[in-house]
Amino acid sequence: MHKLIISLCLLCAVAATRSSAQTLFVDPIKGSDHAIGTINAPLASLDKAAAIANGFSGNEPVTIKLFPGLYLLTDQLVLRPFKTDMDTARYTIAAVTNPDDPDWLPSKMPVIASVSANNKNWAKFDHCTGFQVERNNTCFRGLKFVGNANPTVVYYYTIERHFAELKGMEVSQCIFVGNRNAAPIQGAIFAQGSDIKIDHCIFYECRNAVLSFLSVTGFSLTHSIIYGAYEGAIWFGKYSDFVFRDNIIANNNSFWIRMKDFTLHYP
Repeated sequence: MHKLIISLCLLCAVAATRSSAQTLFVDPIKGSDHAIGTINAPLASLDKAAAIANGFSGNEPVTIKLFPGLYLLTDQLVLRPFKTDMDTARYTIAAVTNPDDPDWLPSKMPVIASVSANNKNWAKFDHCTGFQVERNNTCFRGLKFVGNANPTVVYYYTIERHFAELKGMEVSQCIFVGNRNAAPIQGAIFAQGSDIKIDHCIFYECRNAVLSFLSVTGFSLTHSIIYGAYEGAIWFGKYSDFVFRDNIIANNNSFWIRMKDFTLHYP
């Protein structure tokens, strides 16, 4: 019996090690990209954390936890690998302290800004992307996104997911802040595919808050505020399977923009 208990303890320890090995901590103030990414030895940049996380395998959740501070994106950050149906692991980028935590303060919110030039040419459309999502089951939580101050960029999309075959994306407790004259956001979330869930988010003076056109099933936008969108609050495709509930939409140039030549009435 004594040997059995020891064996079970060892198995639990191995399982815990494997799970924690897929959690990385990042601190732009105290961290180092030569560190191992634990809570006591955090990395310094999102680039390094994503590069390590992209190499993880297996179905255990992948988590990147961000301490307060300013995170600069000098290029697009691509979340890989692209596996479609084979990709079942949840991939989360979240604040260490989130807005629903009892000790949260606005100053504890990680701030993510882009200074990249155009880094994406999709169908001969030059633009800049902050996060390029190329995997299923991604989650962004408790983060503050500001625009792109690079004057060469006209179209900046903070979170982009081009591939319509992807599924599962959650954006919650996040703030997107744009400024058309200083650091504009063309689109805060530009995402295709199924099961896009946006909850308890604030979109402030982004040119467009949400753009979703292709294979948009299982979409939901709940408990969120869209204020000051100077083109359109929401651009939406030819789909009626969505939830829109408990939101505040105010002071926007347009509220809901449907695809051209599409006349179906939404529920």
